[in-house]
Amino acid sequence: MMMVVVVVVVVVGKRRIRQFTRDTDSANGSAVIVVVVIVVLIVVLIVKVIVVVVVVVVVVVVVVVVVVVVVVVAVVIVVEVVVVVVVVGGGGGVAVVVAEALGIRGNGRGRRQGNRRRNREPQGERVFWTRTLSDGVSVQESALIASEHDVIIFKSQDNSSDSLGFQTSEVYYGFEGDEPIIAISTKGRRRGRPCFLTTPTQSYADLVQLFRARNGTTVSANTTLELNAQVGSMNSTIARDFTRQYPLIRRVCSRHKYYDTRVTGETVEAEETRLIKTLAGENQVEITFPVISRQREARRNNRANRRGRGNRRNNRRGNRRNGRQGRGNRRNRGNRNNNRSSRRNNRRNRRNNRRNRGNNQQEE
Repeated sequence: MMMVVVVVVVVVGKRRIRQFTRDTDSANGSAVIVVVVIVVLIVVLIVKVIVVVVVVVVVVVVVVVVVVVVVVVAVVIVVEVVVVVVVVGGGGGVAVVVAEALGIRGNGRGRRQGNRRRNREPQGERVFWTRTLSDGVSVQESALIASEHDVIIFKSQDNSSDSLGFQTSEVYYGFEGDEPIIAISTKGRRRGRPCFLTTPTQSYADLVQLFRARNGTTVSANTTLELNAQVGSMNSTIARDFTRQYPLIRRVCSRHKYYDTRVTGETVEAEETRLIKTLAGENQVEITFPVISRQREARRNNRANRRGRGNRRNNRRGNRRNGRQGRGNRRNRGNRNNNRSSRRNNRRNRRNNRRNRGNNQQEE
């Protein structure tokens, strides 16, 4: 009986132990699964945070780029508006200030437009009249009286006078410098056209009274004024200083090219002389000046440059010559080489002599 009870107890105990082991393994497996799930959730959360940060950074960069583009476009639009206002309304000072502030450098066309603005006619009173020439030819003339600058700009640009040999003209009466001056330019302000300088015989007040009295009337050319400009054109440095002294003369004269008829001296060498007939004020003007071909004038203007180029060429030649050894040095170098060869030959001969003496002694 006891044996049966023991056997039953042992069997039941083994079953309980086996059941407990199964329960323990199941609990451990569940714990592992829970840990794995927690780790996966943490990794997913980290990935989401990284994605959100990257998206925020990309959005910030895009916003910054858009803001920069908008600012650049706004600046360009403002500059274009200012340029349009300047071109239409004449605000030269504003354009200069804006250009300097933005560091803008204009191209050649812009600089030419700026020169045109600086050469613009001053404000003043305009008068118009008709002048009668010979053979019943009439021309229309005008004058701008700029009392603020003590300047008068006369114009006779009616082509009707061509039939009588007169060229159209634009004349500057300037009393703004150290001394009064008249500058006569023919054919308008075409490039390279010279201005002929002379001294007015009337004061500024008398000229103003004269031109105002002509307004709306018909007059005739009274006298002939002869000018001689065969001494040649004015030096370029003096011409630039002259232009600075009379700023508004640029409205009539271009490229600082002046023939001063007030100066007397030796005439320049030229192929021929030319006579120009034109109108100025109350006079018919006849100007005699030398004609120099463009090729000859270019050679004369570039002579100094050619001299400088020749000097540079000679300097280069001199440097090359200095870099090479002189003839005497080359000869000395050749002599030294010959001396070395001679010494080598002497050593070779001495060795041969010693060898021959040894052979002779052996034979004996």
